[in-house]
Amino acid sequence: MRRINAFIAILTIGFLINTGKTFSQIKDKPYVIFISADGFRYDYATKFNASNLLRLSSGGVKAKRMVPSYPSVTRPNHYSLVTGLYPGHTGIAGNTFYDPKSKTTFNKAEGKWFTSQSIWQTASKSDVITANINYPDARTITKGMKDVYQIQKSKEITIDDQLDAIQEWLKMPEGKRPHLITLYFNDADHQGHIYGPEAVEVADAAKKIDDNIGRIDALVKSIGLPVDIIFVSDHGMIDIDKSNIIPIPTAVDTMKFVVNNQNSLVNIFAKDPSFVMNTYRDLLSKEKNEYKVYLNSNLPQNWFYGGNDDKHGRAGDIILVAQYPKTFNNKAGKGMHGFDPEKVAEMGASFMAWGPSFKKGIIIEQFKNVEVYHLLSTMLRLQINMNDAKGMLSREILN
Repeated sequence: MRRINAFIAILTIGFLINTGKTFSQIKDKPYVIFISADGFRYDYATKFNASNLLRLSSGGVKAKRMVPSYPSVTRPNHYSLVTGLYPGHTGIAGNTFYDPKSKTTFNKAEGKWFTSQSIWQTASKSDVITANINYPDARTITKGMKDVYQIQKSKEITIDDQLDAIQEWLKMPEGKRPHLITLYFNDADHQGHIYGPEAVEVADAAKKIDDNIGRIDALVKSIGLPVDIIFVSDHGMIDIDKSNIIPIPTAVDTMKFVVNNQNSLVNIFAKDPSFVMNTYRDLLSKEKNEYKVYLNSNLPQNWFYGGNDDKHGRAGDIILVAQYPKTFNNKAGKGMHGFDPEKVAEMGASFMAWGPSFKKGIIIEQFKNVEVYHLLSTMLRLQINMNDAKGMLSREILN
């Protein structure tokens, strides 16, 4: 506890010394706690009777389903949530991906990959302080930013420690207090991959997350600030066919192509453009019901992943897309995600929100997760960066 408080104090002092900012212009902004629970499928709260989430969202807003961006995997979708951009537009094309321009593979420790403006950077431009506890890639994205307080969860930091940090931040003097705190829980995703979404281990993980939400909400109420809480997930989870894994077709010659296997899809990059069409035709002639073969230019437009939407060229020249319940990776667990969220309902993510900024007791239809950045920016009264949202979520659920 003392170690964490000292760490927060050091960050705060460093921020004040290095910026010299005044804070009178932000004192009227609301406070938002933004919580992501990895792999917490859209129906888990009801399925596993997450009593705190059900109770709290009943007094606020709950979506029937939030639609992840394609591919429905962790890293691209967490980035889409905080940038408002589809993975094809951010260039974060998967949990791992290849960049043909530099001929290098993504490294999560390198900030050069995260070139889109995130909510932390949007807030910083308006002199709004934010804080983070373990949100995926946030430490890399915000490296060097003095107005983002950081605590990275480790084996030494428990949920009690995280609650202490939230309390410490929200009890800071007004000018030093963060207006946005981002958190992350990975329990449901971890257990879902190993045991599948129907397992008791996933039910236990959902209960643990729900208990944490209850404790966070109780803490916020005890502090007495007008705090809004948003609970989301990045994607859902579904059982897959582990007994019949799809082998990478022999037509894909690794002497001619770089292959990035994402389990539910395979991105294939030609080392020479002349290799593409013959291999594509060969693959297409042998296409099976268990996967589809695409050129970059004819990927489904509603994925915003290929063609003109592939802004960074990281989707591949040829893309193999597994058809549920098949997968290309024999190391995958019992449960998986990554499939087309428009076709596989179980890819759907959660969205719930409550607090003074939100309408009370409403259930909304499904929407795309790129709307969330716009919502956060609107709530914090920030200058919204260019994004893929239509603003419908903000208009529908805010008072």
